[in-house]
Amino acid sequence: MPQVSKAVVLCDSTISFYLLPFFDPIPPVMVQHIKGVTCFSHDIAEDRIGDDGTIKLCVVKRRSIQLYKIGELMTMEGEIPLNDGAITITRHSTHLCLADNQLYKIIDPQKGHMTPLVPTPQGAIPTGSIGGSLSSPKPIVTVVTEGEFLVVGGSGGNNNAIGMFVSFTGDPIRGTLEWSAYPRSIGVEFPYVAALLRNNTIEVHNVLDQRLLQTIPLNPSTEPRGVSFGHGIKIWVTAISEKLKRRSNKSGVLLGMPGQETVEEQRANAETARYAALSTKLLVYGKDSVMALLTTPFVMQVDALLDANRVDDALTLAEEAKSTMSPDNVHSDRMRHELAYVNQKSGLLRLNEPLFDDAFSLLYRGGMDPRVVIRLFPDVARRDPDEQDAEEIILYDGVWKVVVMLGSVDDIVSRNIEKNYSPHIKPDVNSARPTVELRKVLISNSKESLTKYLTRERERRKAQAGKGTGVMKAVDTALLKLYVPSDKALLYDLVRGPNDCIVEECAGLLEDHKRYYALSLLYKSKKLYRKVLEIWTKIFTSELPDPDFTSGLSQIAELLVLPDMDDANLVAEYAWWTAEKDPQLGTRVFVASPLSAQFEPRDVLSRLEKFGPDAVRVYLEYVVQERGSELEEHHTRLALLYVEDVVAGYAREGGRAEMERLGEFLWWRFLIKIDAQKQQLASVPSLPEPQPNLVDRDSNISTSVSRSRLRLIRLLQASHLYRFEEILAKVAEVGYLNPEEAIIHGKLANHQQALQILVHDVRDFVGAETYCVTGGQSIGLVSGNQPLKQVSVPKPATGINAPAAVTAAPPRGSSLARVPWRMQRKTTLLDMSIVKGIGRVVDGGVTVEVMDGGQEGQVDGKGAPVSAEERRRLFFMLLKVYLGIKDREVMITRTMHLLNTQGVHLDVVEVLDLLPDYWSIDILRGFLIGAMQRSIQRHREGKIILGLSRGENLMVSNELVELYQTMGPVTFDGGPCSECLNAIPAGTAFVHWADKLMHFECAKRKGVLTDKVVAEVEAGVTVA
Repeated sequence: MPQVSKAVVLCDSTISFYLLPFFDPIPPVMVQHIKGVTCFSHDIAEDRIGDDGTIKLCVVKRRSIQLYKIGELMTMEGEIPLNDGAITITRHSTHLCLADNQLYKIIDPQKGHMTPLVPTPQGAIPTGSIGGSLSSPKPIVTVVTEGEFLVVGGSGGNNNAIGMFVSFTGDPIRGTLEWSAYPRSIGVEFPYVAALLRNNTIEVHNVLDQRLLQTIPLNPSTEPRGVSFGHGIKIWVTAISEKLKRRSNKSGVLLGMPGQETVEEQRANAETARYAALSTKLLVYGKDSVMALLTTPFVMQVDALLDANRVDDALTLAEEAKSTMSPDNVHSDRMRHELAYVNQKSGLLRLNEPLFDDAFSLLYRGGMDPRVVIRLFPDVARRDPDEQDAEEIILYDGVWKVVVMLGSVDDIVSRNIEKNYSPHIKPDVNSARPTVELRKVLISNSKESLTKYLTRERERRKAQAGKGTGVMKAVDTALLKLYVPSDKALLYDLVRGPNDCIVEECAGLLEDHKRYYALSLLYKSKKLYRKVLEIWTKIFTSELPDPDFTSGLSQIAELLVLPDMDDANLVAEYAWWTAEKDPQLGTRVFVASPLSAQFEPRDVLSRLEKFGPDAVRVYLEYVVQERGSELEEHHTRLALLYVEDVVAGYAREGGRAEMERLGEFLWWRFLIKIDAQKQQLASVPSLPEPQPNLVDRDSNISTSVSRSRLRLIRLLQASHLYRFEEILAKVAEVGYLNPEEAIIHGKLANHQQALQILVHDVRDFVGAETYCVTGGQSIGLVSGNQPLKQVSVPKPATGINAPAAVTAAPPRGSSLARVPWRMQRKTTLLDMSIVKGIGRVVDGGVTVEVMDGGQEGQVDGKGAPVSAEERRRLFFMLLKVYLGIKDREVMITRTMHLLNTQGVHLDVVEVLDLLPDYWSIDILRGFLIGAMQRSIQRHREGKIILGLSRGENLMVSNELVELYQTMGPVTFDGGPCSECLNAIPAGTAFVHWADKLMHFECAKRKGVLTDKVVAEVEAGVTVA
């Protein structure tokens, strides 16, 4: 048991213990001898010492099994009854497999469960001695692998013996092994079983397929007595070191200078040396000698077959060896190198035949460095020999020799044609037409196979793509050279994604084949954006021909707004070039570029003037909304441009009719759809149904004129930085922009004019009520307290092809809201985003404003609170305007709607004085009941507050009394002020501080009183 540096010896039914490595006996006082033992076994699964520093040992006596732990000392874990005893035993993990005179058995010590297996061998067998005596066969049991035992059965005599594999549960697994005679001993080194027979031979079987692999004769003079499973010894095999030795293309050995190994070569050969030290666990012991059974590395067998050009036989042997690789096989690591060597060498030999598909398949399987294969194709390999040789490649020494022998693919093809057709082809194989054509076909086939091989190699290394490794540079460059003349689609796939193509080598080839667009994509993958733009602009202007460049200006613009574009000068240069061809697109480059903040708006705007108002407007929208410009000039100019857009759209054919339909639609929408008494007004014949073409579900506003007006209203309502009087004059000059005029009047605090316009001209009653709630800052398009910059529509991810940010707006409930055609019944969203007190219920897409009264503390668009008094004044003003509506039915409906929903802001007495005398109480019933309820509620709330205040005063008085009791009385007999030394008159305020008396004014000057105390004293409040 080397794990604990101890040896266990069974002699004369007694186990004694010895120290390793000198075999010194351990005194019984430290580890007591065990007597009456028939057999024992340690746990085969314990290759290393346990966590507690011990290993397990099971000892069989005549009627029991004792379980021990052995470390520095020995302790017994337990004892299991065993009536029939045991002749032999082995243990793996938690299971024991043993044999008595009758049966093989498996025992689980933890569960105390025993499973009988097969009978043990009976009869007599020759001992092999000179006298020819007979003896009873001893049962044999051993561990194969985890969860598996091997037991040997037979009847003795000359009958064959049979080996059976059983699991821990006692179930037979695999097939069976057969021996010509009953073995003397058996050892297992997975996947091999070595059986020592009595005729002094060792038969080796494969566990996996149960085939007999080899018979090893032993010298009878060694008197072999058994096979033992040890914990492994190392044996140096020089042949392995030679076969698997690796060389560098820079190696002194390859250059004819022995002994000059590179650093990488030394590192690789250090690993080879580790594999050359073979580990064996099977030992054959004789009378006075010990021998090791060593598994012959299959590379030694296969390489001899390859040298004889028996590639098929070598590959068959390699497949058999591969089938034995498993975690249980201690040689698996070395065998991986052996298989790689065999596959690489076999692939090169197949290439020499030439069987290109088979060859490249073997090279891929063997993990050959693709750079070695690429070098066989001179027109695909690196053009500069010095750069090619600068890349270090490590390869097996035996494989390098084949590579040197092969030469190039041209040499391989020439040799095969010469071998097969010379001298039968006249005049010679180099000039005869059939062989010339054959050469072309073979070269073409080789490149097709090379393309498939390199594609698989690139897929294998896809995680390294774009990282600039030497292998990926060689693979991608070679693939590009192969794709250029043959496969345009694959060429574009390669250069569009991450790649490691060497630009210096590929650029000239692409230019020669006029693949300019592919060259630009290669530059783009390397972030050489200036070169990309130079090519694209030349293709666009037909200076360079390439029909694959179809996206044109939009692709140029997309490149200019890439997130990793870091050259502002380059962006500006080509943005202006783009603007010359398409002003809108060029302008959007300045807007969407990640470097847009580096451009001075004044300079950009001055150059955009020559491209017309559309370009200027797009850039101003960006400056105002995204960059948050606070310059009055920018806001005013943008508003004027919007007005011009509306006027121009109105002047177009059909613009007037569109505006009229829009006005009719808004009247119908707000008077019928919103009003609480819509059923009474639904029959008004003068109100046309809205036409479906007014509504586009895919945009907030359906037509260009409507979108222009929406942008204008949105800017006028959200901004406070334009010149109000100038814009008002311009809007008034137009004559039909009534909602816009109302908004500007609100900015100027001309509330009467604004409300008159909203009610009488626009007939936007919800907008008028929103106006009052927000203190004249909003008619409902955007929140009155939301800055213009925050309501802009964000730029799309692509950044260039989408319309400007202000072409869309949030849903709203006033003059120009988007209104879907059909009202749905199910409410899907409750959005309070306009202002507190105005709920927007989006019902099936229709935005419906519901005025709930609002509360004190609303803010206007400048962030200032809207006072209750200001709101009362505005609603009272609106009430007067409503009463001025000429249509009596509409006037009554709107007035009552206002009183019922916003009555909280109105004084009942003032309202009653204002209303016509002929109005009945029944009409005012809802308003009056609400006013009474609010009055009663205020009265009750006042009483509650009064009661709470009295209770609070009582608590404060109680605390004051307790404070007086704690502090005690302060006696003042008069005296001087400690600060000014003047007398303190009786009946005046004074300060007692730090055991000093001071006049109040002196204490105030000295700063010993807080501002709160000073204020309370000056106000006549008694302060303790």
